[in-house]
Amino acid sequence: MPIQLVEAGEIELACEEAGAGDAVILIAGGFMDMDQWAHQFDALAATHRVIRFDQRGVGKSSMPVAGYSIDQFALDTATLIEQLEAAPAVLFGSSLGGLVAMEIALNRPELVRGLILAATPAGIKGEPIPSETQMTMLRGVALPLEQAASALQDVLFGSDYHDEHPELLEAVIEKRRDYPSPPLALMGPLQSALIYDPLEKLAALECPALILLGEDDRIVPLGNAAILGDAIPNSTIVTVPDAGHALVIEAAEPVNAAVADFLASL
Repeated sequence: MPIQLVEAGEIELACEEAGAGDAVILIAGGFMDMDQWAHQFDALAATHRVIRFDQRGVGKSSMPVAGYSIDQFALDTATLIEQLEAAPAVLFGSSLGGLVAMEIALNRPELVRGLILAATPAGIKGEPIPSETQMTMLRGVALPLEQAASALQDVLFGSDYHDEHPELLEAVIEKRRDYPSPPLALMGPLQSALIYDPLEKLAALECPALILLGEDDRIVPLGNAAILGDAIPNSTIVTVPDAGHALVIEAAEPVNAAVADFLASL
């Protein structure tokens, strides 16, 4: 199906879907668009209805001047799920997208039948982003597009995957040129993630959760997986070797295998 624009409150979200059956909603990380899910979209569509989308301020979705917080992203995504009549769905979030998925599960549990949290931090009480990585990310946001994208690759990947696939960087740069994001769409999500505090509330989650984390993640340290696992009652942790923060891209095969097993268990 072609990309469609779906009304979500006062904005429109660009989304794409494939497959049939129980729905899986793919929620991208900060700075990322729906293309992040290139290795999951078709694979999951073989057995499920899969929906991926651009969050506000990214890609082909609306770019308002405000609303770049986890609360608002969660409201946007919940509205999208309702508009597409996709509930109850499995929410598969990466990084910031994992925080958004948790927020939806906490506030709208009727929309959620399972959580998949990839490269997801445990919030302000989790193991923090290393200071060196924070500086790299902050400097990267201030750089020209080409330099910023190149610099951020070094903290996103745990392997040489990005060196072996230079087309990734070229595609990101081209799309950002075609659809430039407002500055707040870049800094707002990062600031919101740094103060997000879900841990004490996660004990109330009743849906099962799969927690995926790359062993070489330079943004979300490995200790966050254990912290989330302790906080979420019905959770399973899978750590992926030789993978960093972008594990859904560079370690797609083991990630997809773990996801397939989780989905089959629901």
